[in-house]
Amino acid sequence: SMPTLTTSFHRAKSADGTPVDYMIVQAKSTKRPRKLLCCVYGAYGSTAVILWPHMIFGPLFSRGWAVAYSFPRGSGDKDIQWMLNGQARKHLKTIEDFEAIVRHSQRILEIPPERTVIYGRSAGGLMVGGTTARNPDGKLMGATFTEVPFVDGVRSQTNPTLPLCYRDWE
Repeated sequence: SMPTLTTSFHRAKSADGTPVDYMIVQAKSTKRPRKLLCCVYGAYGSTAVILWPHMIFGPLFSRGWAVAYSFPRGSGDKDIQWMLNGQARKHLKTIEDFEAIVRHSQRILEIPPERTVIYGRSAGGLMVGGTTARNPDGKLMGATFTEVPFVDGVRSQTNPTLPLCYRDWE
């Protein structure tokens, strides 16, 4: 059965100094989590997916994990400008926001990189792939997990209507 969960809200500082919010969820009975799963989506102006992952992450909560849900630029977790500040040429900001959230949550939970997993589904897989490519040395996370990741780069990058892609006219 699913343990009783607690949530706490936090704010990290991105590479450019922008404050970025995130939420940590853990079992109420867990005094100090042993491992950390950091989740990201940050695209298309969609809000962070928080509810359905609990169904699949339930066993992790029972085993002392904490889950950090990020609300980076590019998402719909704030306003339209927040969304636009993480799209197209500015999409790197979403990755920088996520990196800041991973580091901040590790620091406050006292969880080292080797016990940290980053996770993204669909467009979030692009964030996880970009974060992994920028941090291949294990100093940010010990593992990455993507689910149906955004991987068809050639087809997607040649479609200038997608907000994840670079557009020459901006």
